[in-house]
Amino acid sequence: MTRDFNAVDTEHGDSVLQSAYYKKLQKELKERTSSQQSQQQRHQEESLVKKAEPVQKSAPSLKNTLKQFEDTVQVSSFAWQDTEGDPHLTSQASPSPLSAVNLHTDETPIFRMFGIKIDFSSKVTQLQQQFMQLVVQSRSSNFFIGKFAQFKLGVVSQLLGYIGVSLDIMEGLKQKAIAGAVSENIHLMSENIYSLELTELLHGTSKKTKKTISMFREVERQLMAQMVALGKPDYWKPIRLSEERLRQCKRIQDEFNKDYHDLSYQLDFYRMRG
Repeated sequence: MTRDFNAVDTEHGDSVLQSAYYKKLQKELKERTSSQQSQQQRHQEESLVKKAEPVQKSAPSLKNTLKQFEDTVQVSSFAWQDTEGDPHLTSQASPSPLSAVNLHTDETPIFRMFGIKIDFSSKVTQLQQQFMQLVVQSRSSNFFIGKFAQFKLGVVSQLLGYIGVSLDIMEGLKQKAIAGAVSENIHLMSENIYSLELTELLHGTSKKTKKTISMFREVERQLMAQMVALGKPDYWKPIRLSEERLRQCKRIQDEFNKDYHDLSYQLDFYRMRG
């Protein structure tokens, strides 16, 4: 006797469908499905309502905004007053001693109200010295140093004119600075030629002294360029340089003679004692 397992037992299936436990499971499944559908529908409705509502932001009032940046510093000459929510600045400074003030010609009330007057009258000497230094630096052989010094010279010139220094005085300071720079250039050229001639005399033109001699040559070239910038382009002519070299060689010879006489005197002194 064989049994077909694929066959459906209708009597047993009907008994399962009619059982109380099956009906209870069916009821719970329907309730859970209906609750999930209602929740999903409610979420969709809420999202549609949020999209439809316009975005409204409460704008903070000016008074509340100013309170956030309220400063605790108290300035003696100024005071902040808030009248009907509108802040404004009032001055506690004493009134101007002048009976009538023309705002087009006198800035005294503006200075008293919004600032402090800057006075450079106590620094006239310092500014004049700086003016003379910048005049010399503006004629430097270095391009960048000269241009930057010219810019600063214009600023200092305006300050001197603002405090009452006349153009004639500034021109006199300029000529004095140039004359001092010329004399300094001549002195530096003499010392440079002296060092160059002494180095060649003691050490010759060996490989060890080539860098030193080239340095002296470069200094000589810069001093000649500076003299041109100072307004004397024909000062260091070849003949003048030759004369300066002869003068420095004579100076070296005199120093050697002096050292020779000093050493001879010391030698004679030690011989007399011995």
